[in-house]
Amino acid sequence: MFHGTTSYCTPERFVEELSYSQENEEEEIKERFHVERKFCEKDCGLCGIVQQGNKTKYTKTKSLFKKNRMWFANDPCTSLYYCNGVVVKSVKTMFVVDVIKKAPKGILIVNKEKATLPRFLILFEISECYT
Repeated sequence: MFHGTTSYCTPERFVEELSYSQENEEEEIKERFHVERKFCEKDCGLCGIVQQGNKTKYTKTKSLFKKNRMWFANDPCTSLYYCNGVVVKSVKTMFVVDVIKKAPKGILIVNKEKATLPRFLILFEISECYT
């Protein structure tokens, strides 16, 4: 399922750092595969999920429900709005997440973080014809 999130940092740096470490093959293997990540100190969904996975305590639904909940969608277009809006930031951040649930349809709302496993990070830009 898809989970759109905010990013207050520069998401492209995750790809740039990984490419840099793979290009320097003459270095020791230990150094080659160890990439030092610098995470935001802000309320950045991208950095939070990369560091800790999906956590209900960081959701922004506290005032709407008694329990904190996370939202996931089968369709990436549904999650697009949660990626810093449609035009606020050029590079958007979305995760593909495995969610343990019997036959989820459309949108799935969970209140247990143990039921989720982030698998892939998708960085993308909206084309001009979309906006």
